[in-house]
Amino acid sequence: MSIPVQEDLKARRMRAELLTVKARSLFDAGHKEVIVIDEDDTRTKHRLFISGSETLGYYAKGARRYGYPFMQLAYDSKDVEPVVKNLVTPAEKWEKDCRKVIQLLTESGLWPEIKDEFEMALRVGYDKLLQCKEADNCYDSNITWDEQQARKTAKIKEILPELIHIGDDGKEHYEVDFLWHWAPPHQIKIKAMNFGKYQNEYVLARIKAALEHKVESRESARASYDVSFSYNPELSKAWYSEEYKNCGNGHYYLALDAAHALFYEDD
Repeated sequence: MSIPVQEDLKARRMRAELLTVKARSLFDAGHKEVIVIDEDDTRTKHRLFISGSETLGYYAKGARRYGYPFMQLAYDSKDVEPVVKNLVTPAEKWEKDCRKVIQLLTESGLWPEIKDEFEMALRVGYDKLLQCKEADNCYDSNITWDEQQARKTAKIKEILPELIHIGDDGKEHYEVDFLWHWAPPHQIKIKAMNFGKYQNEYVLARIKAALEHKVESRESARASYDVSFSYNPELSKAWYSEEYKNCGNGHYYLALDAAHALFYEDD
């Protein structure tokens, strides 16, 4: 009876060694977390590490500094798989942020022309806007500025006619505001307005009331920056800024509603 038991232990050890080799290859490929499948098909996620002796290990539950040899785990397991995370592409994130801007502007009624631009951008798509941005970034030192602009306009018109308008000079030009601030590969940055730890809630409530009643509003505070907000109900526009203390330069945003702002530029 002892021979089959010895053969079984030998087979289990061989399987555990092969499983450890597989787990190590996953770790070396960048998978720091794996799913270990037990003999009863139970699936458990484990975090891997390499010990000082170059042995593959897995962290104890909730631990960051200690664990156990992976070989120990492999003895009662039959397979190991990488944890596959749902990766968001730059295009998917950009489109999601576009929708967020449109949603906030629709609810607040602010910046109707900016809302139209984001709706247009979402409609034409990430790839075309990226092509337009690349065309806008092309420069040729061998031609004049006017010739260069004419060439860019023609190229952008070919890609996306929606960006073309007739200027005061009677010539065709392309809209630069969206391209320069929010078109790919730029990220669309939305942040919560912050007026400091002790008065943030109070100031945001005042801003909300001003927007609801369409009353001109100006707010300022000193937090980690010199912060300011202004609202013009006649134009349906609002601005938010975070300037370095006693400096007058910093980060500038368009307020999207009573709590959120869209990054515009640094100065």
